[in-house]
Amino acid sequence: MPSHESTLGDPAHFAPAWADALEALLALVREYYAFDGIPFDDAAVRRGLAELLTDASLGGAWIIRRGDDAIGYFVLTYGFGSGHFQRRASGTSCTPCSCG
Repeated sequence: MPSHESTLGDPAHFAPAWADALEALLALVREYYAFDGIPFDDAAVRRGLAELLTDASLGGAWIIRRGDDAIGYFVLTYGFGSGHFQRRASGTSCTPCSCG
């Protein structure tokens, strides 16, 4: 995925999140939930992210980085729509612009 020039001058980029990125991704999700006032169940979110990060058939996750700093995330999950009986994808992201 191409980098883009941020307003701070350092390029931001999307890095694929694998199982070893669970703690970093969990911290970003925790921060977003706090910002948005969503109750955070550490065990449930940890379990779900661990499953997502180890089973590509469920989707994937990327950590948005600026240098070595994790500044946001993007999660893409797959589902199945019964309206047209086909696979669908849904994305969720949190970046400094959208969660503080």
